[in-house]
Amino acid sequence: MSNGVKYLLAGIAVVVMGFVTMGLLHPTVKCETQIEIDAPQAWVYESATDTALMKQWLNGLQSVKAETPNKKYLLKLIQKDKTMNMILTYDTLITNSRCVFNFDSEVYTSEYNLTLSGDSTNTTLHVQTVTRGKNIILRSMFALSRPYFQQQLDSMYSRFKHVVENKYSVQEK
Repeated sequence: MSNGVKYLLAGIAVVVMGFVTMGLLHPTVKCETQIEIDAPQAWVYESATDTALMKQWLNGLQSVKAETPNKKYLLKLIQKDKTMNMILTYDTLITNSRCVFNFDSEVYTSEYNLTLSGDSTNTTLHVQTVTRGKNIILRSMFALSRPYFQQQLDSMYSRFKHVVENKYSVQEK
């Protein structure tokens, strides 16, 4: 085998090992966002835990089926013409102040930690997420895709803000 081929193969091996190492060194992707919502904490909390309302702010959500009422749900999503099933599990619910839930799919798991603060008319919603791929290749890809995950989080909670504010303005009248 010629030296050029050996160096080429060695270079490819180094790139592959570097890629896999990303998944080992950075097994999770952490993102956060904060958003101001013109509605009281009770409305924001109620909207965050209302699975029927999720279709309005969670992209691609087609159906929600309760497996354990108020705790565990089967979600069916369609994204890019592919159907994906996810399990939504509420872990911590502290009325009007905190909500922690998990999405679990074949590909990844995500934990969402929502913290609410504010007064009788406005709420600050702080969201922290931790996403982990189910295998080393996905973890490596996710480590390089943090900006995409951040953009998705910002977009999702921007839609959530509009849903809550529209709901609140209609019910306020």
